[in-house]
Amino acid sequence: MTDRFVLNKFVLDQAVKITKFLLLLSCLQYNTTINNFSYGYHHTGKQEQVVFYSRRDSDSNEYIARNGIFIHQPDAQATIVLLHGYGTDKFDLAPFTLLFKKYNTFLFDFRAHGESKHEQQSTLGYDEVYDVFGAVDYLRSQPGIKDKPIVAFAFSMGAATAIESQAQRKLFDAMWLDTPFSSSEDVVKQGLDALRFKFFGYEWDIPGRTYLEKNAFKPFVQTIIKWLLKFSVNFDSSYVNTMVKPISPVESIKKVTIPCFFVVCKNDAKVPVSAVSRIYENSAAIYKRLWISEGRRHCDSIFHRPSIYEEMVNDFIATIISGRYKKEPNSEIINI
Repeated sequence: MTDRFVLNKFVLDQAVKITKFLLLLSCLQYNTTINNFSYGYHHTGKQEQVVFYSRRDSDSNEYIARNGIFIHQPDAQATIVLLHGYGTDKFDLAPFTLLFKKYNTFLFDFRAHGESKHEQQSTLGYDEVYDVFGAVDYLRSQPGIKDKPIVAFAFSMGAATAIESQAQRKLFDAMWLDTPFSSSEDVVKQGLDALRFKFFGYEWDIPGRTYLEKNAFKPFVQTIIKWLLKFSVNFDSSYVNTMVKPISPVESIKKVTIPCFFVVCKNDAKVPVSAVSRIYENSAAIYKRLWISEGRRHCDSIFHRPSIYEEMVNDFIATIISGRYKKEPNSEIINI
């Protein structure tokens, strides 16, 4: 019974991914052909498979290989780096490259995701910053590209990692951040909050909550934490080797001054509007926007309003490249 359940869940997950891919293609109304299903897209630009290297972690001098796809567009004015979320990979983001007809696009797998993930761990953004460092260093080494703007286009864990990366090093010229979580500590707290129960009219925390929160990032508590999060906020580490480490994008964003565009869905059960709003408010960006969409679930804005999403992200990039943002209001909250 258990094996059958796992198999059915895997098949369902793949069906959902394929359905989202086909939906996005139809919504964007592009004349595309699927010339290679493993990539799932077709571009007029040159597609190149690349390998770059990133440091394994802060305590090691070992480097691990990361697999990426670089799509060169003729006369591109900028390069967009797509950063996927937890439990997905570069192929899941492949359809989103169709949003950027005028720009180069670069996709890669975070550690423990996609290709070449043997003996690697996902840390929800803590060590993933080294993957971002490696990707941008690769792009900055390419003739004809290194002097042009590089923009992050990131979702969920990828968005949180982009903030952490930019706070440590000056990498990007602007960032589009779709639903970054405020901190890994808040993710744990939110998961534990969801497990509160009522008894005789009173609401109770699960036994040992204080101990779990205090020791959440210690190895001997990780198994329990991941099990609890799986059933509370659908944080499923079944397919990804995971070691949750502490990061705080809501604090790190205070060190980020480049233009930032934040996105969150009103009905997101994983990352609430309040979390992204706090990041937006703390942002030191010289130009920032917050779009609170009517999306139905986590990172759903692009599927809920695809044409508006495409228009907004491309207008944001054009505003940055042209320098128009310097003449516009510093901040704005958008409700559509």
